[in-house]
Amino acid sequence: LAGDGAEVVDSPGLNSLLPLSEDEQVTWDLVRSVRGEEGAVVVQVADAKNLRRALLLTLQLGQLEVPTVLVLNMHDEAEARGIRVDLRGLEEALGIPVRATVATQGLGIGELTAALGEARAPRNHLPLPEDVAGPALGLLTGSEPPPPTPPPFLARYHESLLAHAGAIAGRHATGG
Repeated sequence: LAGDGAEVVDSPGLNSLLPLSEDEQVTWDLVRSVRGEEGAVVVQVADAKNLRRALLLTLQLGQLEVPTVLVLNMHDEAEARGIRVDLRGLEEALGIPVRATVATQGLGIGELTAALGEARAPRNHLPLPEDVAGPALGLLTGSEPPPPTPPPFLARYHESLLAHAGAIAGRHATGG
């Protein structure tokens, strides 16, 4: 994927940008370090079989205004389970490139590479309650990681994002 002097950094997987483990902390630090950096793009590789969970992270990347390309990997496994994702519709809803891949077979890598130049911050049109939005954004953008004991608003924040992600997934994926 790297070309023209580009640097590709693979980070541990995570379900939320508010880290609860050391692996998530590494990725949180990495995303924050490239936020606002000229030409930086986050390639979010997600399991095509679990779109709702993937979109939680995509929505958070939108809150941080990080240019993103969403990659739905294991597309073949999703289809084998009867899951069909409307990539164009999802792309339109999120405002970012969405590509399907089967990494083990090298399928979709060319399309992914071509999409890097189209990366934009995901649309996030979810209005969060004020008592949740401010503190959550503060944690996402702050210099300190979340406290070891999650603050009370955090569960409501994740529930709101997951509900919104579920609604988007429901409109753009069928079967399974």
